[in-house]
Amino acid sequence: MSKGAYYLITLSLGLLLLANHHLGYSIGDSIFKMLGIPSKLQKGNTGFHMPVIIGWILIITGFIGAKNYYRPTSPQILSRLVLGCIVFLLLSPYVSEAHVLTEIQCSR
Repeated sequence: MSKGAYYLITLSLGLLLLANHHLGYSIGDSIFKMLGIPSKLQKGNTGFHMPVIIGWILIITGFIGAKNYYRPTSPQILSRLVLGCIVFLLLSPYVSEAHVLTEIQCSR
């Protein structure tokens, strides 16, 4: 696998941690809850939301790496990455809701 593919996988994992599903909270929260890890580290009134922090680090790393790797062969890669990420984040709640509705209909 090329380095570019690793950067795209990193970007995808970051998007997965940040995307919301049909229940209104992030998929990263669900993953952390499933693993038994608290998603929020709190001290007093302030706290860090770990899926968001990890997701942004992965997205920034993926963007920079993919841009640098694919720029010589595809000069418009940055605009396509940005549009792809926006579309993914906007459509993920609808896709997850449609998946749940399909599962409910199949179980009847």
